[in-house]
Amino acid sequence: MATNDKYDRQLRLWGANGQRALSNSRILLIGTSAAGTETLKNLVLPGVGEFVILDEASNLSPVVESSSSSLYSYDMSNFFISVSIANDSSSGDCMEVERQCCAKVASDLLQELNPDVKGRFDAVSTSLKDIDYEEYTKGYTLVIAADVGLSILKLISKACLLNSVNLISVKSYGLIGTCRIQTIPEGHVVVESKPSSSVPDLRISNPFPELVALCDAYHMDALDYKDHSHVPFVIILFKAISSWRVDHEGKLPKSFSDKEKFKTEYIKAKARDFENEMNFQEALNDAYLAYSPKELPFEVKELLDNVNLDIVSSSKRSFDIMILALKEFIAKNNGDPPLNGTIPDMTSGTDPYVALQQVYHKKADDDFAQMRKNVNEILSSINQTSASISDDELKIFCKNVFNIQVLHTRSIADELCFAGNDFEQIKDGLMMSTFEPFEIPAHTPLLWFVALRASEIFEEQHGVYPGKDGRELSMSSDIDEVMKISDQILQSLGLIETELISSFSKDHVTEIVRYFNAELHNIASIVGGVASQEAVKLITSQYVPFDNTYVFNGIASTAATYKF
Repeated sequence: MATNDKYDRQLRLWGANGQRALSNSRILLIGTSAAGTETLKNLVLPGVGEFVILDEASNLSPVVESSSSSLYSYDMSNFFISVSIANDSSSGDCMEVERQCCAKVASDLLQELNPDVKGRFDAVSTSLKDIDYEEYTKGYTLVIAADVGLSILKLISKACLLNSVNLISVKSYGLIGTCRIQTIPEGHVVVESKPSSSVPDLRISNPFPELVALCDAYHMDALDYKDHSHVPFVIILFKAISSWRVDHEGKLPKSFSDKEKFKTEYIKAKARDFENEMNFQEALNDAYLAYSPKELPFEVKELLDNVNLDIVSSSKRSFDIMILALKEFIAKNNGDPPLNGTIPDMTSGTDPYVALQQVYHKKADDDFAQMRKNVNEILSSINQTSASISDDELKIFCKNVFNIQVLHTRSIADELCFAGNDFEQIKDGLMMSTFEPFEIPAHTPLLWFVALRASEIFEEQHGVYPGKDGRELSMSSDIDEVMKISDQILQSLGLIETELISSFSKDHVTEIVRYFNAELHNIASIVGGVASQEAVKLITSQYVPFDNTYVFNGIASTAATYKF
């Protein structure tokens, strides 16, 4: 695979290790709706390893009739699947092109987009309800359920939980679209969360010996103006906080007045020409780095508290092993995690910057060696070889110890049953979301989700979506029943008496029923784009997926995420 050239732009996003994860992934798409094929298209293009499309053999490609004067199309909601029937207007004969299974057509066309990706289809003669998903979903990296009914989704969801496979359910219904993520039971690990901004780990307030030696070698008073204005701000801050500690019994600035005094008397006052010395200005702006040591986030501390050798012996998951190794490292290093070794850009001379960089790199290498030793000892204790966790994997972990996250989503079964240990928290979160309605409250995505979910429950109960019979009495009956189900959903979620819900009306239900599960490809492409973006996050373990449902309202072009 010509990774360096073909995938150059995306490599800048998720790197070689992310691309490697994509190329080794196996994707199962269940259903060949427009939303499903759009999602898969956006995964084939960046280079997943293999995909399989599962659908019913009876789901055939749509019919297109053409004549010399007109074109008639039926069920043409999916641009990826089309077939033509040519009408000879002179003879009146109809020359039909053989209709094919949608799964085959989609598989063939999607493979044309990227020859590096292997694809196949499985057209089953039975209903999707009769598939043994527990057996079928084994060995896949990700399962995508596209526009399947709730009865089928429940089966897929249960199987994915049993097989520890991440699941994305994507649905395009008229002008409304949804995307739901269900992570594996042990949680989805995000090592490279790549926050948009982060505080550098410079260890100025708790310096390591090599940094102390480098800083002590600088005698600021003996430097000429040029060198004085090119001393890295890290060294300036180290000397400033060292002087402060001498004057304050070894303590760091705590109060606001202390911090202001530190800035003015210990940093700014030490500059020879503050207005023209950028390095001292940088030191003043980043003064907090000298008295606020970087601490591990609560989420990481919680992971450390909950891991032990028994858990590692049971799971044998590389992430758990590295977390335990990190716990041991911190215990041996006065609470400090491994240093990642990177320093920010700063005003500095070339030689001082390189020297500073080398000090941090050496410390990072030493910390990595200690982590490697810890990992090897843990692997040995559970009868695994050191090759089980590569140096590259461990280095990525060490560089991201402050950004590690584990995403636990609720199961789809708990959502549909309005159950689970955290259901009260879910209700509270949804209640909070109602306090911030959209500019036009009636277009708040939450309201449209409720109406859509009610129509899905209607389909589960009756085997058909509401709105099939377009006659007035039948439509009115369907609307009334979906409205009743909607009220039950709102009652179960504890939202029935909120101010926002007063904007929920029969108009929402009428619009949803009117759609009768029609799929518009432009809505499907938006939802498919969102689903594929989250799929890449799940596959590469980079960036943080949303938790857990994305809702798009195509009527007003509004969107929001909710935790159900």
